[in-house]
Amino acid sequence: MLDAIVDHKRIAAPAGFGVGKTHLAVRSAVWCTNVHPVGTALCITTATRFRQVQRQLWPHIRKVVPRAGLSGYCDTVQYKMPDAYGQDVVVTYGFSAPTNDEVAMQGIHMPHMPLIVDEAGGINP
Repeated sequence: MLDAIVDHKRIAAPAGFGVGKTHLAVRSAVWCTNVHPVGTALCITTATRFRQVQRQLWPHIRKVVPRAGLSGYCDTVQYKMPDAYGQDVVVTYGFSAPTNDEVAMQGIHMPHMPLIVDEAGGINP
């Protein structure tokens, strides 16, 4: 799955409970924002419900960043890194769109922008 990120625009990981999908999603979110200069990449994490974003994905992200010795810091659902001028820039964040809001994911732009969807089966097309 991690190798596929480099060569493919879309990656799906259908698998059972407890096999490491969320763990790999977290690693890829942190990796994606650390391989590009600050301010040129933004990773969005989402799930069916905000509680999944906040309580499943982000506790892992908050652990990975300091353990890996990466610059910046995480709060509840944001990872911020200092840019070349020392200003904190959000490089990864998480949210969950309301079920019937088709435009909730629009208006987010960045040259490099991975989108990580956890529990994608619950997200409307």
